Order: sequence, then structure tokens, then C-alpha cells
Amino acid sequence: MSHKKYRVETNCLNCGAEVTRKFCPECGQENIELRDSFVHVVGHFISDYLHYDSKFFKGLLPLFTKPGYLTRQYLEGKRASNIHPLRLFFFCTIFMVLVSNLYYHKFEDSIRQEIITQEKVSTTDSTQALPRKKQFGVRITTRDDGKDGEKTPEQMMQDARAGLAEFFHNIKYISFFLLPVYALIFKLFYVRRKTYYVDHLIYTMHLQSFVYILISLLLVLLLWVAPGWRGYTGGPLIGVVWVYVAMSLRQVHKQSWWKSILKAALAVALCLFITAVIFTGYIVIRGIL
Repeated sequence: MSHKKYRVETNCLNCGAEVTRKFCPECGQENIELRDSFVHVVGHFISDYLHYDSKFFKGLLPLFTKPGYLTRQYLEGKRASNIHPLRLFFFCTIFMVLVSNLYYHKFEDSIRQEIITQEKVSTTDSTQALPRKKQFGVRITTRDDGKDGEKTPEQMMQDARAGLAEFFHNIKYISFFLLPVYALIFKLFYVRRKTYYVDHLIYTMHLQSFVYILISLLLVLLLWVAPGWRGYTGGPLIGVVWVYVAMSLRQVHKQSWWKSILKAALAVALCLFITAVIFTGYIVIRGIL
């Protein structure tokens, strides 16, 4: 690959500052020629892509093998050699969205039937406990003769299909919304240490990246290797995340193991609760239930 062709002039074309070497000391722009050959343009693109790509795959190894290491490196200022947490989070989120949509389209009928079954149980229990026209989590339709009645199976199927498709389509936005919420939870557990909220946001980006890659790998396993394991992976997944959170908190905050394990258990439980509330609220509002 040919070398870059640098300008003879020493003025920065971006900000006008004096450039003594290859990069402007003020804005950081590289002092290269404006007109470049096609070979140079392609070479620059490949170089930048491989540089980003190598950083991403380089970051995956410590993300899985050294919980909390990337966060600690970032907070200590060692950032040039590692991919930025936000870029890592974006890439992992996109990957999870693609895999989760493949998973949904393969098991769409089963997922919808599970939701409808849960709705019927919820309807029966709530009707026995408190027979009213509208119960929490259950919508009651009105028949043509003016009597109250439950939704027909066809209506529930249509609601489930439309609502689930919309949920999986918008899961990336829901993910971005939950990120600062999770960071706030971890901030509350370390409020006495007077840490900055942004530090916990960086930690949460790394944690979410790990969780999304883990979920993606699990969905790939259920898609093409062991589809019969559906329904048996939730507990082990939560257990792995809990262990990972405990180890990463220990690495980042340097507290004792029992404090890290306890805070990890409480934080994971609270994050799961918040996620369940958001998920339930979303599907109720969008009309799945």
C-alpha cells in the first residue's frame, strides 16, 4: 500500500494553525494533500476500517475474559488502544437486534401463543378476584349486544402479532433508553464514594455490550443448534450475568468480594425489575394485552 502524501505547506486547512508535523496540534486534522488518487482513497478506507475492526475484536477478548478491565482502562485514561465504549455498545446492540429479529421470525407463532396463554391465565385470575370491566394487564372488549366479554382468540392473535413485531423492531430504541437508567442504578449503589455518573455510564456500556453479545450467542444456539432448549435458558443466563457483574464491580471499584457480590445481586435484581416494568408497560400501551 502506498504511503500518504503530505502537504508541503504548514498551515492547517481546517483551523489555520501552524502544523509542525503530520497532524495539527490544535484540531488534530492530518496535513495530507486535498487531491488524492483512487488507490490512496481506497487504501485510507481499508486502513481505517481494519483499524476500527481490529479494535472491536481486540476489545471482545478482555470484555469476556477480564470483567471490568475495559472500564478500568478507560477511567484511568488508557483510551487510544481500545475501542470507545459507545461504539462497542452500538455495534453489540445492532448485532443483537439482527439476531433477535431472526429468532422472533423463526419462533413467532410459539412466542405469540405463550403470550396469549399468559393473558388467558391473567384474565381468569383477575376476573375471579375482582370482576370489573377493566383489570390491570387485561382489556375487556364490548360485544355488539352491549355485554362485556373477553377478546376472541383471533383478536388476541392479531394484537400479539402486531405488538411483538413492533417491539422487536423498536428494541434498539428501548435498549438506548434503558442504558442511562441502568447507570443510575449502579450510581446509587456507590453514592457514598462520590463517583461520577458518567463513570457508571461507561461501566454500563461495557456491561450491556457483554450482555448483548451473550444473548446473541444464546439466540444463535437456540436458532440453529438446540431449539428445544427454549424456556430453560433464563436462569443460567441471569446467573452468568450476576457472576460477571460481581467480578466487574470488584475490578472497577476495588471493594471486598462480599460487598461486590451483594451489590451485584441487588443491582441485577433491580435492573431485571425495571426491564420487566418497561417491557410490560410497553406491550400494555401498544395493545398486546
